Amino acid sequence: MDLTTVRHTVELDWEPGSPVGAACLAVAEYVFTTSGVTHLTFGRLRGLISGNGVELSERDLVSVAGYLCRDDLKILKVGFEFIDENDEIFPLSQTDVNEANRAEIFPHPITGEPVPEFKEQIFMFFEPGV
Repeated sequence: MDLTTVRHTVELDWEPGSPVGAACLAVAEYVFTTSGVTHLTFGRLRGLISGNGVELSERDLVSVAGYLCRDDLKILKVGFEFIDENDEIFPLSQTDVNEANRAEIFPHPITGEPVPEFKEQIFMFFEPGV
């Protein structure tokens, strides 16, 4: 999908003047026009969006991310990472996160020891899906 098609889709899906629609366009344009984009957190998305003059609630920010991850758009794709007490970053799969949540235990990727309060150390991020 190219940026022109994305613009058209967003314009069809969102009311004119919609802050969420404007935010979706701002993020999509950034992803398509900026080389080397590899890791976007919710904080980074908020910064991109507010830099375009749009302020969103947390709920609307999540809506933007979800919209841009849709199968028919694939502007963004979801990733997960675990950041340990030494600030080491370990990529996780969706399966890893689902299993940890289901079992209510997460073993440290190196030591295998259960990580207390692991949910506070697992983060969602986004990367370009295009």
